[in-house]
Amino acid sequence: MANKNYLYEIHMIRALSCLMILVIHVTGAYYYLHDQQHEWYTHFFNQISRYGINLFIMITGFLLFYNRKIKGFHAKHYWKSRTSKVIIPFFVFTVFYQIVIYLYTGLSPFSFTLDYFYTQIYLGGGFYHLWFFSLVLQFYILFPILQRWVNNQRQWTIMLVCSLLLQLLFLKLLPLYLHWEKVYLFNWIFYFILGGYLAQYWETIRDWLQAHFKISLGMLLLVLADGVWSFYRIHSIAEYRLENIIAVPILFLAMIGIYPKIKHMTRCNQWLTTIGVYSMGIYVVHPFFLYYEEYMPSIFWHPWSIPFTFLFYLLVSFFSLKLFEKVPYYYHFIPIPKLNTNTKNLNRQVQTTTNYHAK
Repeated sequence: MANKNYLYEIHMIRALSCLMILVIHVTGAYYYLHDQQHEWYTHFFNQISRYGINLFIMITGFLLFYNRKIKGFHAKHYWKSRTSKVIIPFFVFTVFYQIVIYLYTGLSPFSFTLDYFYTQIYLGGGFYHLWFFSLVLQFYILFPILQRWVNNQRQWTIMLVCSLLLQLLFLKLLPLYLHWEKVYLFNWIFYFILGGYLAQYWETIRDWLQAHFKISLGMLLLVLADGVWSFYRIHSIAEYRLENIIAVPILFLAMIGIYPKIKHMTRCNQWLTTIGVYSMGIYVVHPFFLYYEEYMPSIFWHPWSIPFTFLFYLLVSFFSLKLFEKVPYYYHFIPIPKLNTNTKNLNRQVQTTTNYHAK
């Protein structure tokens, strides 16, 4: 029988978000290797995949508030878990990528100035993808405060409205008067709070959506149509555009609703579940391999080879993580679960999804 507390749908969304971000970076590498020129389809997939960043943030909020709902909040356990899963890997990979830059360029990026630590730690400037770790860390710092204030429907409504207003303020007004950075927490706060709100009513929302597949499919097509229209008009589907405040929650809900169809595709479901478990690890290591893109055979960056190039970097990242599992205490510096817990049970959990049905 399936584990009722295992969030199959959320892990599927996390896997798809991870794949979207990998698409962004692979097509971005293509762009820079071709004198900052895109083919129309590499540009399109680079833009349509940008929903993945917002979805990752919604998942972060969902999982934190869902675990609080199920297990309660225990500060000691919470900070111990966050330290091993995020804080230590963030610092380790910041130093690691700084060393990579030094070995590649011969120029030392290290400094001991306040500006250096502001750039590398707060802005996540150690490498181009580490800003997301800094953003998640800000949410982790804020969560113990927020979780004290959301104990009923009225408090959740106030929190949602306030988070929406704050996000609008930071996206539209702040850039007019002050320096703006995408790593600022309040640029994304609504997605985080909305993810937590959905976690409070998870079973009801999941069951209704999965009982109304056509509505879920229609929601998915609506978001894709909006993305295509935005790309057609302005050639951009930026992750911080205002339309995403509506589009991303609809996409999140649509993915939950179509999950029963995905789980019947057994091989696809197994792969997505595995990628979901290793998603943060894939996120943190794949830029290392992409950094040496220019040394790859030219066929890798031929316009019609991009799907195979994407698959190559996905597999290289995944199997490098499997190798890391041979290193003692790897889980203290790589954001993947212990082999003797989540991953040992993974195949059994995936197999049980065949018998899992929404009530």
